[in-house]
Parts: sequence; structure tokens; C-alpha cells
Amino acid sequence: FQMLEELVLISCMSSRKMISKEEIINKIREYQGQVLGLEDKIQEVKIISKCSGESNLIFFVDINSLPYLVKINGVMGKEVSFFRAEYKKLRVLEKYNIAPRAFVYNEDSFDFPFMILERYEGRILKLNESETKANELTSILNKLTEIPASEIMHDEGFKRNIKNCRDYIEIF
Repeated sequence: FQMLEELVLISCMSSRKMISKEEIINKIREYQGQVLGLEDKIQEVKIISKCSGESNLIFFVDINSLPYLVKINGVMGKEVSFFRAEYKKLRVLEKYNIAPRAFVYNEDSFDFPFMILERYEGRILKLNESETKANELTSILNKLTEIPASEIMHDEGFKRNIKNCRDYIEIF
């Protein structure tokens, strides 16, 4: 955790920039609480930890004691268009309640794009696990679509245990 107190080096394409923990916190504080889904203004920001994603630097952040992720593009020089597309896809999926909500996207911060997302509890899949888990989930979903809705609609077990798609996916 001491690494968070120091400067963080971010590389994007051919440029490099150092940012501090305080710069990240100050950037978050620039936003109105409502933009981040909060009822009130931002009162407290804590960086809990950080990790490196495939192409992003990811900060686990608590804002007013609620869990968020701050993703900064640039670890492997991923094209900005891919990062922007990720944000747009998350915004489209928001109404289905199956992916984290994406609250903020900003291409001008820190000279690198960043976004603030809702954070789900759980663990991050390792690259070698992703395909296996995706195949397992696809197989299960395909089997579920074969069950006639009339058989499920009146079954108390389904009503009680699977309230929405997010609850079902969190089982896995």
C-alpha cells in the first residue's frame, strides 16, 4: 500500500507521466456527487489499493464509503478509441443491470483518459480463466433459454433465489 503514497508512472503510447495519489483524489473531487450516483456531495475519497489491468491502471476507491473503480488508460498503450468504446458499452448495458455503471469518462485528465465505475465485490479473473468462465456461463445461459418460461414463472424457488440477472451471475 505504500506504493500508493508515491508517484505512479503511467505510460501511454510514447509518452510517460507521473501522477500522485493526491492528484487522483483531487480529480475525483472535481465532480458533483450526483454525477457519481451519490445523493450528496463528495465528502471523503480513499484509495484502497491499485492493480494493473491488461491495458489500464485500476484504483480501488471508496467515495463516501461506497465502492468505485478508477481506471486510467495507458499501461500497455491501448488505443483511446478502445477505452472510449468500453465506456460507451458499459453505458448501454446500464439499463440491463448486468455490468458496472460507468459514471465518468474524461480524455483530458492527467493527459490520459480515465473513467470512474461502480465497483462490484469479487475477484478479478486471470487472463487464463476468462475464456473458461465465459464458456461455462454461455453454456448455462443456453440451457436456461431452453426452459419454457411457463415452467419457471410459477416456481417459488426461481422467484426466491433469482431476483435479477446480476444475482444469478454473481453465483458464478
